[in-house]
Amino acid sequence: MKICFGGDKPTLVGDTDSDMGGDIDSRRFTLGYVIKFAGGVVAWQSKLHKCVALSTTEGKFIAITESCKELL
Repeated sequence: MKICFGGDKPTLVGDTDSDMGGDIDSRRFTLGYVIKFAGGVVAWQSKLHKCVALSTTEGKFIAITESCKELL
């Protein structure tokens, strides 16, 4: 078995997103990210976060922080 990556240049790319108050009961937000290397996905996560964000901007910053920690 093997993993085949596309013919893209060998670059590390991360995409992230979050939603505001995705859980109706607790008002917590869901964050997600995907990390790709040379066109192939090497890591991803989607989870309900532990805290409540007070704004969409705060939720986005938390999601970006989580994905940057995974990139490192």
